[in-house]
Amino acid sequence: MAIKTHKTGIHENYLVKRSLKLQSVKESETKQIVEQLMELAEVDDAFFSFNKTICILNISYDASIKTGPLKEIKAVLSHFDTFITNDWWTRNKVSYYEFLDQNIFDNARHVPACCSKPPPGK
Repeated sequence: MAIKTHKTGIHENYLVKRSLKLQSVKESETKQIVEQLMELAEVDDAFFSFNKTICILNISYDASIKTGPLKEIKAVLSHFDTFITNDWWTRNKVSYYEFLDQNIFDNARHVPACCSKPPPGK
């Protein structure tokens, strides 16, 4: 079994994998989009998969590095006039992804209380 090596600074515990359905993707620009996404510090891997009429961006990133990594991903996509599909299911899925990413980010920075003591400041 091959061991996957991650980019420097990526914490495997906070690594998430997302599948985003895209619209208006030009196949000639997919390589450039992936290169731009890979330049982001939190992105570990990105690739496109094409079906007959559907284009899906498969991306994995560390949600603990920055708050709102999907916003940066959307910004890169919009630079190439490519957008996440605006159907009901995809909107709900992206909203749920953003909630989970914020939760992971907050939990990564949380200092737990220990030894049955109340948290400091209470």
